Amino acid sequence: MTRRAYTSTRRDQTSSITERVTARDVLSLAGFAEPNRNDMMRCPVHAEKTASFHVLERGFRCFGCGAHGGLFALCIVLDIARDHSSAARWLEENIGHE
Repeated sequence: MTRRAYTSTRRDQTSSITERVTARDVLSLAGFAEPNRNDMMRCPVHAEKTASFHVLERGFRCFGCGAHGGLFALCIVLDIARDHSSAARWLEENIGHE
């Protein structure tokens, strides 16, 4: 497989995952509490007393520590995966193909 074909396949796999999965799905599968009605929760990255972690549809942002990113970064922040490819693999195994 050429490098271009591999990159295209990886990009297709990544977009397929991000079309089907939301940040709420990732948090739920990882065993974290649901965000409140304003899509806020306590940050899993740092200790805090108030909710500063904003859950977006396809990502997150913490206004306390500045952590932010998409679905794959969320998997890494939650210690589910160590890099992009292991996050994609974890999501595929846990969300599956539709």
